[in-house]
Amino acid sequence: MKSMRSKLKKVVVRCLDWKEEFSIDPEIFDDIYMEAATRALEKRKDGEKFLVTVIMERYLKKEEKASDKHYVYNTYFVLINAGLHTKAELMRLNFLKSHGIDLRKESLKGNDAESNNSIQSESTNSLESGDNSNEPTDPPSSPS
Repeated sequence: MKSMRSKLKKVVVRCLDWKEEFSIDPEIFDDIYMEAATRALEKRKDGEKFLVTVIMERYLKKEEKASDKHYVYNTYFVLINAGLHTKAELMRLNFLKSHGIDLRKESLKGNDAESNNSIQSESTNSLESGDNSNEPTDPPSSPS
């Protein structure tokens, strides 16, 4: 009889100066990268300083050296997925004001990490943990 255990995937999430690894079951989660990024934000949400950029990089640990296998996701949608609606809207409005780009209208995933590195380096947003209200906003236009 075959084992029903699924093989967990080790996903690395990187943003700013932090990097963390999560074990995700691909049979439970349709998007293992979104799940890992969501867990990373949930873990940090109550920290003294909650710092993220508008994109988060993620990849399978076994593909750490293969940059073409790294993916970037729009942090706005990860914040929504983590239930951090107020923080997501704060980031969206700050980025819209400073860059004229509405993160809610952008795609969830970038096609390659290299093309988005310039956005990451110029768009660091500090979200202070003092704002813990999670008032819902309009639903995102991309899946979360």
